[in-house]
Amino acid sequence: QTLSDQLAAVPALLKQFRQSVLADAVSGKLTAEWRKLAGCEQPWLEKTLPQMTAVKGGKTPSKANLKYWENGSVVWISAKDMKFKKIESSVDLITEQAVIESGMTKFPENTVLLVTRSGILSHTLPVALTKVPVTINQDLKAFTPDTSQLLPDFLYLLLKGSEYRILRTCSKAGTTVASVEMNQLEKLPFLLPSIAEQTEIVRRVETLFALA
Repeated sequence: QTLSDQLAAVPALLKQFRQSVLADAVSGKLTAEWRKLAGCEQPWLEKTLPQMTAVKGGKTPSKANLKYWENGSVVWISAKDMKFKKIESSVDLITEQAVIESGMTKFPENTVLLVTRSGILSHTLPVALTKVPVTINQDLKAFTPDTSQLLPDFLYLLLKGSEYRILRTCSKAGTTVASVEMNQLEKLPFLLPSIAEQTEIVRRVETLFALA
C-alpha cells in the first residue's frame, strides 16, 4: 500500500474512532473502570429529553422586511451553520427589531441545537453547542438543559453519540426533505449518569478527540 493510499484512509479511520468514543461515552463503557476506582456505583437513570431539557423551535423573520435583516447583529442559526461543535456566529444575522416583532426566542450560551429538517439527515445528525446567545430558524430545535441534572457538554455527547439510533427510530418517512419526528424523539429514552460521571466523560472524550 502506498503512502498516499494510507493517508487517504486516515479520515475514515478518524471518523470511526470518534464514533466509537461517542458510543462508549453514552453507554457507560468509557468510564466503567473510573466508576470502580472512584467508588461511584450510582446507577444511570433512564430519562427522556423533556425530563432533562426545555425544548423549543425557531422561525424565520419576514425576508420582505429589510429592517429585520439589514445591519443585523443577532446570530440566527440555520442548518448551513451547523458544521461545527461550537456555534459562535452565523452566516445570516437579524436585527433586534426582528427578534421583538417576529416573536423570536433568544437562547442563551450553552444551549444545544439539533437540526430536525434537512437533506443531511439522510446520513448525519448535526448537533452543536452555543457559545453565544442565538436565535434559530424553523428547521432546528433548541434544548436548554436543566443543569442540576444534565451538563450542556454531556447533552451534546448524548445526542451525537445517539446519532444513528435517533436517525433510525425518529426519521420521518415519505417526505421530500429528511426530518426528525419530534414526538418520537421526545419519547426516546436516554441513560443519564451522575453529574460527577458526566464531567469525567466529557473530560475523557475531549482528551481522546484532541489526540485524534
